[in-house]
Amino acid sequence: MLRTVKEEQNRYKRYIHIDPTGFTHNMRPSSVEKLLNHIGHERIQNSRVLEVGCGQGYLVSHLLNGGASHVIGTDIESSILSTIPLDAFQIYRDQGKTVDFRVESFENTPMDIEVDIITMFIGANHLVVRLLDLFVQNPHVKTIAFMKPARGKAEIENKMNELIYTYNLTSKTFQIHLSVSNEQRKAVVMKKIPVIDLTNDSPSTASTSLQSISSNSSSSSIGHTNKKRKIPKLNRSLGLTKRARSHIRYSRKVKR
Repeated sequence: MLRTVKEEQNRYKRYIHIDPTGFTHNMRPSSVEKLLNHIGHERIQNSRVLEVGCGQGYLVSHLLNGGASHVIGTDIESSILSTIPLDAFQIYRDQGKTVDFRVESFENTPMDIEVDIITMFIGANHLVVRLLDLFVQNPHVKTIAFMKPARGKAEIENKMNELIYTYNLTSKTFQIHLSVSNEQRKAVVMKKIPVIDLTNDSPSTASTSLQSISSNSSSSSIGHTNKKRKIPKLNRSLGLTKRARSHIRYSRKVKR
């Protein structure tokens, strides 16, 4: 991260010359920092991100500052996108990073979009349902972050619990604060946790194909001692927290 969240918030705000419209920019810096921490800095590094309902682009800027290599910001209002200070992103273009703003409804976003992370702080029930469906169907998307809708909470909770039970997912719910109204809302970060095959075959997961693990395992069958040595190494290569590692299911194929 080049700057702290508060420093980046202040830097970006200096480029805004029209009263901001939208939701994300009103999130307190402490809540933005909490969001980025729950997503995981190791997941943000060099990632491709879709920020749905980006408003004036505050969170887009925070994601680039946090290490993302490409961020797509979408909004249904062209009048809002027209107020985004594009020159504020030159600092990231100079680093080889890219940003793209589009007038687009999430209902029209392709289900097979190739991004690693999707963030959405709109809070519309039907959009959250579509996000959850896309999350489990799209192998590219490893992490989603969204605001819980004010209505239809039971439907969302039931769907989340069903997906967590069916797929290898983790979920974290936390409070976010708005900077002006001091209103508190609930946000959720969900992640796919890999199932690691400890043989010399290609690594795989239950809900997504994991391509980021280097396979240096020996061609011979893995004994109990070697398995113990490999697990910490794989955990480190994934950049997972201790809590996240507790959700990993390790499997070893049996040769016939």
